[in-house]
Amino acid sequence: MPKNILGPQAGAKRAPLPTQYSPYVRLKDMIYRGELPAGKRLVERELAERLLISRIPLREALIRLQSEGLVLSGKNTGAYVVDFSPADLAEIYSLRRVLEPFAARLVAESKDKRQVLQDLREICQRMNEVSVDERAWDNLDDCDFEFHWVIVQASQHTRLIRAYDMSQIRVLGRRDQYRYLQTVSPTATSEMHLKLVDVIALGNGPKAEKAFFEHVDHAMKGYLRTYGLTKG
Repeated sequence: MPKNILGPQAGAKRAPLPTQYSPYVRLKDMIYRGELPAGKRLVERELAERLLISRIPLREALIRLQSEGLVLSGKNTGAYVVDFSPADLAEIYSLRRVLEPFAARLVAESKDKRQVLQDLREICQRMNEVSVDERAWDNLDDCDFEFHWVIVQASQHTRLIRAYDMSQIRVLGRRDQYRYLQTVSPTATSEMHLKLVDVIALGNGPKAEKAFFEHVDHAMKGYLRTYGLTKG
C-alpha cells in the first residue's frame, strides 16, 4: 500500500515537501497547508524561484491544479488559489459521506488487512500525542485526513481513489478553522477513530460502511449547523 506523503509528526508543524516531489504535488501541498492561502495571486516568477524550477513545469502544474478546481485563472486576472465557499465545502463533505463508507466496507471485507489496521492504529496514537496547548490543530487535521486517506488507498478501488483525490477533501479542516476538531480533545478524537478501526477489524463490510457513514455524517451536520446551511 502506498504511503501517504502528507503524514505529519505530532507536535511540530510539517515542513514543506522536498524537491524530489513534482511541482504539481508541491504546489498542491502548499495550498492545502495554507502556505498559498485562498485568494492568493500566483505569480509565476515568484513561484518558480521559490520551487527552484523553470516556468514550463510550473505552468504545467498550474494547469493541472486548475483542472482540479484548486486554481482559477483568467486572461486579465492571472491565476489565483480558489476560495471555497461554505456551500462548496458542504458539497465536499457530501462526497466524503458517499466515498469513505464504501472504502471502509471494501477494506473490512478484504482478506489481508493486518498492515492497514496497524497503520491506522499508529495514526490514532499520533492523534493522541497532538498538543492543543501549542494550537497544533493543523497537526491533528493532518492525522485525521491521513487516517481516512489510508483507508481509501487500502480499498484498492482505482476509481474511488481517484474520485477522492480529486474531491479536494484536504481543504476542509483549514478552511473551516478546525471547528469540528476543536469540539473534542485529541484523546477523544483518537478514541473515536480507534473504534472505527475495531469495526474494520471485525471484517463485517456492511457494519463498517454504516459506522463510517455515521462518523462522516455527524461531522457534516455539525458543519452545516455552524454555517446555517441546515435547520436544527
